[in-house]
Amino acid sequence: MKVQRRMLGFVLALVISAAAYAQDKPGVVLAEEKETVAKVEGVNYQTRMVTLRGEDGDVVTIKVPDEAQNLDQVAVGDNVQIRYLESTAIFVTEGQGEAPSAGQADVVQLAPKGAPAEGMVAKVTQITATVEAINYEERWVHLRGPRGRLVKVNVPEEAERFPNIRVGDQVVVRHTEAIAMKLQKQ
Repeated sequence: MKVQRRMLGFVLALVISAAAYAQDKPGVVLAEEKETVAKVEGVNYQTRMVTLRGEDGDVVTIKVPDEAQNLDQVAVGDNVQIRYLESTAIFVTEGQGEAPSAGQADVVQLAPKGAPAEGMVAKVTQITATVEAINYEERWVHLRGPRGRLVKVNVPEEAERFPNIRVGDQVVVRHTEAIAMKLQKQ
C-alpha cells in the first residue's frame, strides 16, 4: 500500500508541475487508472519468470527484476494486486530559447528483503517542441521537434487559450506509465 501511495503521489506531482507551467497557456492532462487482481499460475525461481492469470482469464508471464529480493515469497495460488496508471500531460510554456528535447526517466521502488513483496515501476517520457509558426484563423501550429523535423498540428476548437500561444513557445508532452504490484498471500 505504501508503494501504491508513493506511485500516485509521484504521478500527481508530475501532473501538478505540468499545470503550474501552463497558467495562461493551453494545457490538458488525461489520466486513466486500472486496478485488478491476478492469480499466480506459475513461478520459475531460476529464470525469475512469474505467470499470472487476470480476472478476465488472460495469462501473462513477466520477468521479475533481479533487484527484487522477495521472489521467494511468491507461490502458485497467491494473488497479486495490480494498479496501473497512464497519463499524458500536454502544456505550453513561454519559450526561453531552449532547444527541443526528448528524454526518459525510469523509477523503480522495491520492498526491502524480508518485507512483504511489492514494488512499483514508472516510466516518464517527455518531448519538447518549439512553435515555429501559427495560423490562428485556420487553427494550426508548426512544431519543430528534437530531431529538427517540422510538424503541422491542427488545434481543435475545444482547445482553450489557443490565442495565447506565440512563436517561440515550447509545447511539452509528458507521458507517464506506472504499475504497482503487491503480493496477497493465500
